[in-house]
Amino acid sequence: MSDWQTLLLGTAAYAALAVLAGGVCLLLRMQSGGRAPLLPLPRRPRGAWSGREVILTFLVVVLVPDVCHALLQSIGFYEQFYGRTPARDQQQLWAMLLAMPMIVAVIVTGLHLSSGTRPAQVGLSPVRLDANACVGCLGFLLLSPLVWGIHVAVTQLMEPRGHAFEKILEEAVPVEWALVFFEAIIAAPIYEELVFRGVLQGWLSRAARGGHFAVAMITLVVGQMAMLNFLLDAKEDAPFPGWEPMSFACVLGVGYLLASYRAFRPKAGLPAETPEHPHLAIWGTSALFAVVHGSAWPAPIPLFFLSLGLGWMAQRTHSLIGPILCHALFNGISCLTLLLKALG
Repeated sequence: MSDWQTLLLGTAAYAALAVLAGGVCLLLRMQSGGRAPLLPLPRRPRGAWSGREVILTFLVVVLVPDVCHALLQSIGFYEQFYGRTPARDQQQLWAMLLAMPMIVAVIVTGLHLSSGTRPAQVGLSPVRLDANACVGCLGFLLLSPLVWGIHVAVTQLMEPRGHAFEKILEEAVPVEWALVFFEAIIAAPIYEELVFRGVLQGWLSRAARGGHFAVAMITLVVGQMAMLNFLLDAKEDAPFPGWEPMSFACVLGVGYLLASYRAFRPKAGLPAETPEHPHLAIWGTSALFAVVHGSAWPAPIPLFFLSLGLGWMAQRTHSLIGPILCHALFNGISCLTLLLKALG
């Protein structure tokens, strides 16, 4: 299928989801009488979790899926279901089905036990549910054309690398389609928004200079991991990752370092370290969010701009409801496009 046919299918998928999002938003506003403001009054960031809890949160995201995968492998689930040993990506779909609720439960419980953090402090609260859901729908309607346009532009300039889901779905059975849709539309929006917009951005918004510098350095390192794997591969079967992902990671990381230095530079009459930098936190979170999706290059470029919008939503609404819904709808474009391609 040509690039233009894929573009048309993506546009059709966006139009269908835009009608859905617009209808949901209109219904929610009618239900509330249209009088309640969509955005609450600004307030200072809340919470007492530290960089230690942020590190442990990312470790949970990395380790829990592997534990679930090992558990399913130990009971022989994959061989019983497929009659053979499936590919690693297929196995990970089943592992994530089990891992997603565990990730959320472990993070929320761990934050409460270690720092007394309540779910509402990381954005998990039903307060203003209707308004926050409406913000998520409106965010999708406004953000998606911009992000999709950037995606189309960069894929014309650079050779795209297919997402792992695309390879799986080439010969997928119906249950694997359901698993892909579950991970893209339900699992990823929930745990990624909790980790990035809830925990990481919530901490960065009140972190000192050292916290921002640390995240900037991690962004630079993660952006170079593909090249390091290529250089250190003893079997010499790792593909050359190209210079573009590393260059983009450097732009984001160095830009973040410079912005952090400027934000914490001493000013006349003010202390050297002002504790609240919500916009810097949004940039830092978005930079790391983009580079961890580097395997599907050039997706990190449009995802960075999507993340800026999701970060603003989380910061302005004090909730993850809007970002989760917007994230799910955006991922729905890709899922619906893949489905339309398979049916066509």
